[in-house]
Amino acid sequence: MQRVTRWWAVAMVAVAGAGICLTVITAFFLRIIRNELPWNNGDGARQLYQLVGESYGKGFTAGFFLCFSLTIVAIAISAWVEQIRSARPSNSSRGMDLA
Repeated sequence: MQRVTRWWAVAMVAVAGAGICLTVITAFFLRIIRNELPWNNGDGARQLYQLVGESYGKGFTAGFFLCFSLTIVAIAISAWVEQIRSARPSNSSRGMDLA
């Protein structure tokens, strides 16, 4: 596989991962905003805290993987830009003498 194709493939997988993470984070925020935790009023405070902790844990995990995916996208883009820069002829090879 060519180097450019490989970086584009990595970038596409990372963008897809970021999209999935954004969907999960949006669902997390909507669940919190709408107060849709699966809690019965008959349950105690311990059960409520466990449900809130589980919900926030899922949101934290999705946020972590979102940051990871965006980092992979940034690395792929920087590698692509570096490859374009290295493929260009330098100023000295064009015959431009600035001195």
